[in-house]
Amino acid sequence: MNKEIDFNQTTDYHIQNLSLAIGSVSYNLTPLFEELNIYESMFNPVMSGNIVIRDSDGTITAEIHRNPGAISLYVKISKNKNGDLPIEKVFKVVSHEESNQSATTSTLVLTFVSQDFVESQQKKISKTYNGQTYSFIIQDILTKYLKMPKSKMQGRFEDSLGTSDIIIPLISPLAAILWCQNRALDVNYAPAFLFFENNTGFNFISVSTLMKDPLTAILNFRTKNNPNDENNLYGVISYSMTEQFDILERLMNGVDASTNITHDIFTGSININLISLKDINACLNLLDKNLYAPVIINRDGSSSDENYDSLISYRPTIFNISQSKYAQKRGISPNLLGGRSENMSLIMNQRRSILHTLLTKQITCLLPGNFELICGSKIYLDYPYSGQRQEGEENKDKIIAGNYLIVDVRHKINYNKHVTFINVASGYSQLPIAVSNHPLQQAAING
Repeated sequence: MNKEIDFNQTTDYHIQNLSLAIGSVSYNLTPLFEELNIYESMFNPVMSGNIVIRDSDGTITAEIHRNPGAISLYVKISKNKNGDLPIEKVFKVVSHEESNQSATTSTLVLTFVSQDFVESQQKKISKTYNGQTYSFIIQDILTKYLKMPKSKMQGRFEDSLGTSDIIIPLISPLAAILWCQNRALDVNYAPAFLFFENNTGFNFISVSTLMKDPLTAILNFRTKNNPNDENNLYGVISYSMTEQFDILERLMNGVDASTNITHDIFTGSININLISLKDINACLNLLDKNLYAPVIINRDGSSSDENYDSLISYRPTIFNISQSKYAQKRGISPNLLGGRSENMSLIMNQRRSILHTLLTKQITCLLPGNFELICGSKIYLDYPYSGQRQEGEENKDKIIAGNYLIVDVRHKINYNKHVTFINVASGYSQLPIAVSNHPLQQAAING
């Protein structure tokens, strides 16, 4: 998987375009920038970043003050001279900060986001969709309301389960997309879809699908005094464990177990759903089947995935509106709330457990600059065991080594170096169990 590097150093890069357009005026930032940061995340619908610029004569600063709303940043930077997967994008500058001002010099920090986010904030959608999948609805919003060109639609779009009748209530296009994201179920009946932008384009895909993807890279940890490691584009320079198992946070958020209560305002019926981490994990394709289950064992011998009072949520619904004589007499549609709205509390509890479990173990790695490491991709951390091993035992660290999803990416570029920070996650999980009459299945069927 390691590719040949045609530069002297793995941190080298090639700027093909780095320019700032302010109204009708364009500035080449290649000799002026001090640092460029570009971010992407599975939990952010668009890419973003910031750039630090030296403005020696104040020309750029003055032009920004004259045209504060008409500033765009053009970026095309490749890892090598051929550019296997370059960063190539137009961003919109949304804010700026001036510092270190003197009579002749100032430093500008420009914050930018994908242009699609700015355009989304200027539009509202009020539209009904009948009998459509959430995947179709999202793609329709991107093409009709954000006028998304096909070049930006080259990411991955997975079909969601079932169809719905929904009303989008006068919200922005991206807000509508995230609204659909939170309600969509995958083929495992899991509410685990994510909508995000990475270096390949926009994506709408479930966590379980990402988990069963093939590996895109094997990351090795550098050893001291080994000159070969210095030329390894996939060699981890340093790392830190950024988050691990937090007992209180899990209990307060009902990650291990929770109770969902719905009260039908038309019929007066009450429905109680018990949600357990064991059931949630049965819906997912696990990154690593050998990871232990981080459940809490109490003094009475019970476990945290059996105590459903950790979090109790309540939601009034019109789940059985079709059985209401009032609704029948007045011709009120069973789809008044749209699709699976009546199950939203249940779905959100399940979604929270899935995503929180995914993020149980996180590691931040520093590597040589690499644009091919994108959020949403699956990698393997090859970390050797440093202690004594028994004969025949594999030389792999049981805590760190294993499969991970890249959750966040930060490309840091300055005048002579490009490095990449990635935040990877691999949730501790229960072993899979049979999915028989699973509440997620029932939620999909009832919706």
